[in-house]
Amino acid sequence: MIDTRWLLSLPIAFAVASCSTSSSSTTPPTEDASLQDSATADAEDPAIDPRAQARDTVRNEGAASQALTSLKGVLYGFMEDDPTLDPSKTAEVNTQAIVDRLTQEVNGCANVVISHDNAAASLSVNFGTAGCTLQSSGTVVTGQVSLVVSRPDAGLVSVALTLTNLGADGYSMSGAVTVTMVSVTEYRLDIINLTVDGIGVLNFTGTANAAATRDGGIVVGATLNGTGTFVSTGAIDAGSISFGSNGWICNASGGATTFSVNNLHRNLSTCYADAGTVQVTKSYTCSRSGLRRDASLSATAELTTSIAFATTTPQTAQVAVTVGGSIGDASVNTTSTECLPAHGTCGASCSAP
Repeated sequence: MIDTRWLLSLPIAFAVASCSTSSSSTTPPTEDASLQDSATADAEDPAIDPRAQARDTVRNEGAASQALTSLKGVLYGFMEDDPTLDPSKTAEVNTQAIVDRLTQEVNGCANVVISHDNAAASLSVNFGTAGCTLQSSGTVVTGQVSLVVSRPDAGLVSVALTLTNLGADGYSMSGAVTVTMVSVTEYRLDIINLTVDGIGVLNFTGTANAAATRDGGIVVGATLNGTGTFVSTGAIDAGSISFGSNGWICNASGGATTFSVNNLHRNLSTCYADAGTVQVTKSYTCSRSGLRRDASLSATAELTTSIAFATTTPQTAQVAVTVGGSIGDASVNTTSTECLPAHGTCGASCSAP
C-alpha cells in the first residue's frame, strides 16, 4: 500500500516557496494608478494668484507709503525746507526757528501746547485729541512730538524727533524720525521702527522734500525717494500666504519686505500721491505636504510688485499694480487696477475693476 500523506504537504510547501520568492524579488511592484496620479500632482508648482498679491501689497506697503507723505506734511509744519534751518547757526538758534515756525503754523489752535528749552535745543508739542490744522500743508494733526536739534558735522543740522500716537490724515504713527538738512533744497529722512497703527512697522532712509507754490493760495507738494523695509501688522498679510487651492503655504522669508520709493509726489492738500512708484520685493519659502507619506515639496518665491500713481489717483484712489516673479518653475507678469486703502475721508467710494 502506498502512503499518500506526503501529498497533503505540497500546497503548503508551494505557498511558502511562492511567498519567499515574492519578498526577495528585485522587480518593484507596479504602482497603483491612484498613487501615480498623486505623484504627478505633487510635482505641480504653487499656483500664483497675482491679484491677491497686488491687493495685499497695496493694502500694506501702499498704505505705508501714503503715511510717509502725511508725515512729511506734519514735518513741514515744524520746518520749511528752506529757510527754517540754517547750517551756519547753532543748534539753539535753529531750535528757536522751529518754535517760531510751529507757532505760526498752529495759529488759532487753542488746544496745542508747545514747550521748549533753548539751552538744551529741545522742544515738545502736544497737539491734543481735537486736532489742529497746520496752515501751510492743511494737515490735521493730533498726538505728541518731541525733538532735539544738533549739529553732527559742520554744515549740517539734524533734528531727532520722537512721535507718540501722532495722527495725520487718518494715520496714527509712533516711532523715531531724524531729519537732516543736507542742502537748502534737500532734507534726508531716516525713520527707525515707525509703527503705523493697523498697517505695520517700517524703516526708511531717503529724501523727503517739500515745495510750496503760491498760485491763488499755498499748495505744498512733497516728493519722496528712498528705500526701506516693512513688516505688516495688519490682517491682510500676517506673514504667510496660501497660493491657490493646491496646498502650498508660503511664508515670508525673514518676515520683512524691502521697498523703494521713486519720485513719489503728493500735493498735501489732496488724498493720495499723484506721481511716482513704490516697488516692493517679497521673498517666500514655500512648502507643501505630499499626498503620499514620503512626499514633501519645497520651493522658493520672489515676487516684485510695483504700484504706479497717476494724476487721477487723488480723486479715484486707483493705482496700476504690476506683479512679476516666479515660484519654482511657474512665473507671472500681470497688471491690474487696485484701490488704495481708505484713510480719513479719502477713498471710501473706490471700486476696482
